[in-house]
Amino acid sequence: MKDRTYEILKAKYAPHLVDDVSAEVTEVQVQPVSLEYFVLQVRKSYLEGCGLNPLDRHEWADKIVSGLAVLRLEQASGVKMG
Repeated sequence: MKDRTYEILKAKYAPHLVDDVSAEVTEVQVQPVSLEYFVLQVRKSYLEGCGLNPLDRHEWADKIVSGLAVLRLEQASGVKMG
């Protein structure tokens, strides 16, 4: 994946400087993550934040985590999921 953040921000906030944008693009190494792994990490983080053991079964937390996972996915991707 190519990171074009600098180019996008410069074009949006300083269009008169767009000619100065370097043609060189930074390569970003991104490791793919499965949705299941993502949800389990969100669950683990949430339960540890509540002082609970993430290896135990917490039915109420599983219900909360499903909504929280969607929220975190929206934040990470920038795409509204619901």
